[in-house]
This record gives sequence, structure tokens and C-alpha cells, in this order.
Amino acid sequence: MPDSWFYQYAGCENGPHSFADMQRLIELGRIDTSTLVRREDGDWVPASSVPGLLFQTDNPNSAATAEESRTLIDRLRSQLPADWSNVGSAWRTIKRIARRMAKLIQPIARFVGLMALRLVQQTWKHATRFRTAYPRTAAAVFAICVLTFGFMALFRVGDDDATRPGVPASDSPAKQNVETVAANESSQESKSSPNQDQNKGAESVLTAEQQLFAKRMEVD
Repeated sequence: MPDSWFYQYAGCENGPHSFADMQRLIELGRIDTSTLVRREDGDWVPASSVPGLLFQTDNPNSAATAEESRTLIDRLRSQLPADWSNVGSAWRTIKRIARRMAKLIQPIARFVGLMALRLVQQTWKHATRFRTAYPRTAAAVFAICVLTFGFMALFRVGDDDATRPGVPASDSPAKQNVETVAANESSQESKSSPNQDQNKGAESVLTAEQQLFAKRMEVD
């Protein structure tokens, strides 16, 4: 095999290089499996098709690096807690169940979506036909709907104003009514109290007169 080799990088031809230099360029990452290379008197071919150029099995450094990597992985795996060994299997089970559920739900979701789309399409078509055939009726229905929703929103705002936390309890209509009734009752009681006092006084006078009359009768 000739020693003069060329390779393409960034659209340019580089070389000549020896076969050992080409291997060093592979280790540096400048040449990969898809890089075009050729001999001095040959055609361009991918580097992966050149025998002995890539992935040398007799390279002691590569074997040592692979063995060191396997040793490091085994060491890290042995340091993991025993409970973590079930995490991978549980996660795979969850993924399997989720995948099966997705396969079951997908046709149902597609059917429901198509039916909903069809329903919306038919509703819109009938509404368009009704509006075209009966424009005044459609306008009246639309106005009624707008007024209905407007009144509903207005009453809802009024209820919210009466019951929202920011409004004092004494400002609510129900509370004001209760306070008004209590004030009326207290005023009525205050008005009736003088009359009751007068009645009690009259009763005491009558009782005294009766006692005096009884004493006179005894003396006679």
C-alpha cells in the first residue's frame, strides 16, 4: 500500500500524508467514516472502506480505554442503593402502560373530535340558513339573547356587590332591613312604657282607696 494519501476537508484536498499520519488524523477527529480519502494514484472512497484505516483492533490504547470505561461503569453501578435497582423496571412498566393507553385512547379521541367538528359544522350551517330565510326572526332572537345575558350579568354584579368581602355587613340590604325592624320595635316599646307606668299608678291609687273604704266600714 503506497504511503501517499489524500483526504477532503471542508471541500479542499489535503495531503499527501502517510498511512500513520492518516490514523493520527482519525484519532484527532479530523477524519471520520464519511470522509473521502484516496491514494496518490487512486479514486476517492469513504474512509470506512479502506481496510485497516479505522477502528484498529490491535491498538492497545483503545482496548485499555474501553476496559477502563467498563470498570468505571461497574464501580458506579455498585455504589447505587439497592432500592434504585427497581426504578428502571418501574419506569419501563409505566411507559408501557402509557403507550398502551395512548393506543386505546387515540381512536376514541379522534372519533369524538370528528363528531364535535361535524356537530359544529351542522349547527353553523343551520344557523346560516335560518338567518338567511328569516332575517327579522334571527335578529329578534339575537337581541333577546343579548338582553337576557345582559340582565343576568347585571343581577350577578349586584349580588356580588352585596356579598363581596369588601362591603361591610351593615351596608347589605338584608342587614339594613333587620336593623330597621329592630329600631321600630325599640321605639314602640319606648312609647308604650309611659302608658304602662300611668296604668300602674292608677291601679295603686285604686287599691289604696279600697283599703281606706274597708277600714271605714269596720269602724262603723
